[in-house]
Amino acid sequence: LIMPHLLNYYSKFCQKITFYDNESTDNTINIINEFSGCETEIITYSTNGEIRDDIYVQIKNSCWKGADVDFVIVIDSDEFLYHDNLLDFLTNNKFDVYYPTGYNMISNYFPDDYSKLITEQITLGEYCKNYSKSVIFNPNTIKEINYGIGAHESNPIGYSDIQIYNGDDLKLLHYKNLGFEYR
Repeated sequence: LIMPHLLNYYSKFCQKITFYDNESTDNTINIINEFSGCETEIITYSTNGEIRDDIYVQIKNSCWKGADVDFVIVIDSDEFLYHDNLLDFLTNNKFDVYYPTGYNMISNYFPDDYSKLITEQITLGEYCKNYSKSVIFNPNTIKEINYGIGAHESNPIGYSDIQIYNGDDLKLLHYKNLGFEYR
């Protein structure tokens, strides 16, 4: 249910979206393959049905390496990096690592209008310190991001001194509740 929102949202400012799929059995792969808003790639891996935080951390710590881009965003499918004007913000603020302020998105219903961005349908949220994490950085200046379990902590190491952004205007919106009716 969240995948069309993720694709619609990130395709507004991303040239390519790469998905790491742990052998999903729902309609996720079809939704991604049918999407035409930007380039997509699916990399399948297996944890043999187990929850393997060590594998998730390894993927997040290495999936961006070799990317020839200005920024990479490493997120889970229920996370939305938000700024009133994200592209202008990134163009005019050249930092190596950004720590957006984390919020839980709050809604009494699941936003099922896929013609609108999820951030237009859910406009309420609650600050959550756990979701203030480094999900966007410059892969050309960062040697290692060093995420820990859940990627809530990181210890970025740059090729030289790194500039870190900690501002309230850049937000990481987390939508983990699909709504009462769905649950």
